[in-house]
Amino acid sequence: MKTTNMVSMVSHLFAFPTFAELISFIEPDTLGDTAVIFGGAGYIGRFLADYLVDKQGFSKVYCCDIQTFESPKIEIQSVFVDVRQTVKLDFLLEKPTWIFNLAAIHREPGHQKQEYFETNIAGANNVNAFAEAANCDNIFFTSSIAVYGPTTRPMNESMLTMPNSPYGISKLTAEYIHQNWLHAKSERRLVVVRPAVIYGPNDPGNVYRLIKALRNKFFFMPNPNGAQKSYGYIYGLLESIGFMMNKNESFLVYNYAQPETLRVEEMIQRLKIALNFKTRIIMLPTNFIILGLRLLKIFGFSHPDYHPVRVKKLTTNTCVEPQNLMTLGFQERFDLQTSIKHWLEIAPKDFE
Repeated sequence: MKTTNMVSMVSHLFAFPTFAELISFIEPDTLGDTAVIFGGAGYIGRFLADYLVDKQGFSKVYCCDIQTFESPKIEIQSVFVDVRQTVKLDFLLEKPTWIFNLAAIHREPGHQKQEYFETNIAGANNVNAFAEAANCDNIFFTSSIAVYGPTTRPMNESMLTMPNSPYGISKLTAEYIHQNWLHAKSERRLVVVRPAVIYGPNDPGNVYRLIKALRNKFFFMPNPNGAQKSYGYIYGLLESIGFMMNKNESFLVYNYAQPETLRVEEMIQRLKIALNFKTRIIMLPTNFIILGLRLLKIFGFSHPDYHPVRVKKLTTNTCVEPQNLMTLGFQERFDLQTSIKHWLEIAPKDFE
């Protein structure tokens, strides 16, 4: 019995702490701010990593994703992580100051319904568990304006959320999951951004697809019937993130979009002027274009940029107001014209 007690005492005295216990003693300001970005290899994630290093002074940024990449910045490290699984702490050398959850299945079309739930909901739970284990008190979550569902007018943050797609439903559920983490401890902070369609240099999304279509001599456009769209420039989004990170409120939710909401026809005309395109716009009934695309697919002619779902999205209202952002005093530097001018200056090859 005495031998057992002695072994137990010695084991207790010389037991090594877990990694989570070790990093819990590291204060962020002793090593410089550290960020972990889940979904860090994506479009917004890579821009965000550069922004945190260049503009916010972070000394280390871990970009966690199922895709890895090489960054020219020594402060940025790419790490293979699948948020659908439990995330281990073994890549961390510092206690993170901020955790960003950008990881999501979001493209429509392109995924089965269950995939949105498997990634977006399980991912939120696993990011919460990681933040708990790493003793991090700050989470920044990128949600979506899809949480509002179909709209007939610009939506602000005080209005009812009624998502009707797997993507929107899973994103709103993830918001609630992160709020559960927030309410567990009083010192925690959660910022939720609901971005509109984001565009900019190396843009993989709908705005650049539209620009490429407008390069042609003719553009066959589905009749939008007055549909309005909200969009946001990537550099404006980054500035809004930095702005909100420096606020003191424990919980913030905000829409990010340029304050001016445009009708689709007006947006196209402004793009033509900004890019000096001479495209002739030919308006056709939406159902006629969708039928044509389906017939082309039957005969083996299809292109991912021209899909019935994308046609419907172009003619559907998706407009929000960045009310909370403006109320807090954020100064938006970009509108559609100034953003295109900036884009042309820093990435002219996108338009060659």
